[in-house]
Amino acid sequence: MKRKQLLTKVLLAVAMLGVGTSAWADGNKRVLASQDYESATATDWTSPNGVATLKTGDATYGKYAQCYYSSGSGNRSCYKSVTYAYDPDGYTSADMTVAGYIIEFDFCIVSGNVEDRSVSQFVIPTTGPNLATNASYTGTDYIFSLSNSINYDLVNAGKSTDKNQVWYVNDLTNATGKTVTLDESWYHMTMVVTATSVESTISRDEETVVTDTKTVAALPQITGFWKLLGRGSGKINFDNLEIYDYVEAVTVSAPTFTFNKVDGINRNYTITNVDGSGTLYYTTSPAESAPAVGDAAYTSTTNTSIAVDFSESGNYYAYVLHTNGTTASNVTPQAVTAGALTLADPVFTVTDMVATDGFYYPVVTFASDNSALEGAPTATFDVASPYTFTGTGAITVTASAEGYTSSSSTFTVSDKYTLAKTIDFGALTASDFDGETWTSATGVPRDYWTNRAAAIPADVTYYKLTNTSSTAGAPDNSAVLDGITISNYYQRAPQVYIGYGLLTPYDALSGSGNYMNFTVNGGVATDYIVYNGWNNYGSSTFNTVQAGNASFGLYRYDTMLRTIKVYSPATVPATITSTGWATLYTPYALDFSGVTGLTAYTAVVADNKVTLTEVTDVPAGTGVVLKGDADTYNIPVAASSATAKGDLLGSATDATSYNAYADNTLYMLKKVGEKAQFVPVTSGSIAAGKAYLKIAAATARNLDVTFADEATGISAALMNKETMNNEVYNLKGQRVAAPMKGLYIVNGKKMVIK
Repeated sequence: MKRKQLLTKVLLAVAMLGVGTSAWADGNKRVLASQDYESATATDWTSPNGVATLKTGDATYGKYAQCYYSSGSGNRSCYKSVTYAYDPDGYTSADMTVAGYIIEFDFCIVSGNVEDRSVSQFVIPTTGPNLATNASYTGTDYIFSLSNSINYDLVNAGKSTDKNQVWYVNDLTNATGKTVTLDESWYHMTMVVTATSVESTISRDEETVVTDTKTVAALPQITGFWKLLGRGSGKINFDNLEIYDYVEAVTVSAPTFTFNKVDGINRNYTITNVDGSGTLYYTTSPAESAPAVGDAAYTSTTNTSIAVDFSESGNYYAYVLHTNGTTASNVTPQAVTAGALTLADPVFTVTDMVATDGFYYPVVTFASDNSALEGAPTATFDVASPYTFTGTGAITVTASAEGYTSSSSTFTVSDKYTLAKTIDFGALTASDFDGETWTSATGVPRDYWTNRAAAIPADVTYYKLTNTSSTAGAPDNSAVLDGITISNYYQRAPQVYIGYGLLTPYDALSGSGNYMNFTVNGGVATDYIVYNGWNNYGSSTFNTVQAGNASFGLYRYDTMLRTIKVYSPATVPATITSTGWATLYTPYALDFSGVTGLTAYTAVVADNKVTLTEVTDVPAGTGVVLKGDADTYNIPVAASSATAKGDLLGSATDATSYNAYADNTLYMLKKVGEKAQFVPVTSGSIAAGKAYLKIAAATARNLDVTFADEATGISAALMNKETMNNEVYNLKGQRVAAPMKGLYIVNGKKMVIK
């Protein structure tokens, strides 16, 4: 039975080790101390005043050590020393330091029986007191203890007889510790000792009697076992001691290479000796294959790690040699590609629009994605992100990182923007929903995210978009709502909660987020579209801007879309009257290239001639002549123009009074009858936003007007038709009283006189 019980104990310990530290379970059992007393001729316990002897025992335990009270008036102590072999050949002390060890033994313990005077203790110390003392153990240098004393309260409570059977576990003061009742029987102790705790289990007949855990600051190394024998009849029987651990034979971990940074063309790596012991060997020149262990190509260091620069491309190698001088790790290879690396150019993303000087300008953030570069460096920028534009212009951003070549990108704002459209889903009312497309309901929003219900009251009316198809993007999967076309959605159709906004619900059927495509009706490629909403947690705001596309997709879990804002390039209105002509003055540069049916001209006065030149880009602060159909045109504002301003003047805000130019003659385009004509202004003022010519009176006589691209005088004919009355003009626009043979202009038409 003794041997059977010992086998059970070993299996139990192995199981405990497998749970506590997996490295033990796969190792080899190493016995550090052992004594079963079967071959002993004398006990290894000593006692200065008690009796320590070897007992024959019975069939279960065979021989065992016994210490007991002998004679005299006081308590008696006894002890057993333990010596460890922490570093036998083929093992390292680090194994025990990390894993710990196991203590097992059998014991039978009896307290003293002198009322109000007996104290009994059993202690496993780490450094130990004077083991010869007969006084109570009061130190803290132990990993386990049992303690009791005669206590009338326990006796009166029926928990004790003459001999106290109630023991305190790991509490020498007999105060608040865990208690266990032990009768005069044999028990088995199993203790798992690690660097952080001692787990003790007392069992009998393979059934647990009590367990306890004691915290330790570092792995304790016990010095032995100590027992204070209580007065009268205190004793301890002790047998089958075994202290052991599980370790592996010596192995050496291969070193590791960790990339640090690029330094010009060099690559810097940290080579680490993982085990922290032995000698680290590494190469500093590339080779196709690893040199043999011990080759002179290796450089050695006893440092735990070392940073090395590699300036050439190729394979480098490292290994670790154990302190025994013979056991080496595997050789670790590291491929290095040396050479300069340039950071990715900064990429700009518009995140918002801000109002300045009556127009809106983009706010941009920028990033340099270098995840594909060696080391994936994080770029820093010479301009703070985000950057807010306060007008048209450009920003150049440089990305930098230590050791890498910098890169730059430029973002140009060429247009002023106005807030062209605001769509507020939260402001919709019942009248905004088509009964055939939307169905009304009241209740808790959705079923899947309780936080959404917390953000929206349960009794809010909402409208759900009807979906009659199970296929995403089917033709009937679309609806127009407040200037937005919603299309390409799954069966979990969008829901608009009155007063809150449009919810993009979770798709219960596919188990994924719902995808919807939004098209801003009337949007153009140059618009910036900003949409705002709550995120999944119903609290903050996200902003997404898409430039160059009036459509955008939304793939989110339970995102509440609130507002969509469309920012369009700023425009200046120009109205052409029934005459087909008009003038315009604006403080902004204008772009006529995309304006259909409208032609713009700058005017230059020289030598009694006004030359009109067609232009598509007009500088800021420039007057122009416009020709087109009777209509109002919106002309985009541009960032700048390379065209010369010309001589047409004007004011964008204030009317220009004739009196301000008493010494000059002002000419402006006016309607004369049903025609348009440049005529002098002699009184009153010219309205703001209109253009005029300022010409000295002496020069203004016989003023000739012509087009720069056709020296035919057609301009004079077109702009002075009411004065023609079959008058004849030459190709220079000069009136001819007696025409000879040739090509002339009569009533605005070319005519050949033979």
